[in-house]
Amino acid sequence: MSFHNSISAILKNIETDFKKGELAYLAMTSKIENPLRDRMAFALHSQFGGQYLICREWNKGEKSNRTDIAIIDRQTEEIKCLIELKANTTPRYEESRSKELAADFQKMTRVAKDDTELYFVSFNNFIQTSKVIDVKLGHSIKYHSDINRVLSKTNTSELRDNITSYWETYLSTHSLDVKKYETIEIGVRTDDEYYDLQLTVITFLYGPVFKSDLTHLT
Repeated sequence: MSFHNSISAILKNIETDFKKGELAYLAMTSKIENPLRDRMAFALHSQFGGQYLICREWNKGEKSNRTDIAIIDRQTEEIKCLIELKANTTPRYEESRSKELAADFQKMTRVAKDDTELYFVSFNNFIQTSKVIDVKLGHSIKYHSDINRVLSKTNTSELRDNITSYWETYLSTHSLDVKKYETIEIGVRTDDEYYDLQLTVITFLYGPVFKSDLTHLT
């Protein structure tokens, strides 16, 4: 079976697991990766817990080789699916982020079986504002100075376009098929805001891919 449709559906509906304003608050004041990972893992457990173990921060005996979410067969202990997630606060191209994508896939292939589904989920904060964030509000916002540096140089439509173009640059840099990702916007239906800052988490779901698709990364 493929887990893609279930993962996609969970991400498309995940904002309903948060109270109004909660998603924007968490995204603006911390890395949104962990809260979304936890909601996503529990949703997978609720759906598949009868047959599979849904493991968070899973490692196969190596503390330095943890995977954000692993789906393990309860009876055979086979590794069915591995998922890595990353959060990006400001839309800008950084070589380090491109390297993280490749490194996470390399990490998963080291423990994956030939038929293990591999996914990468990229969460990107899109702050819909045409002005920099007030310095007083900035006390509570993670990476406030970095966000303002980007906002001062780029308009809202460019910011949205850049999120996608940088993501596709990451993929093409590592010869990963750009047709294998899906875009999901989290926060749109609830119009989530942190004070007067409206936020959407632009999410890219990449996969499934398998070890055989990633041999060029090793």
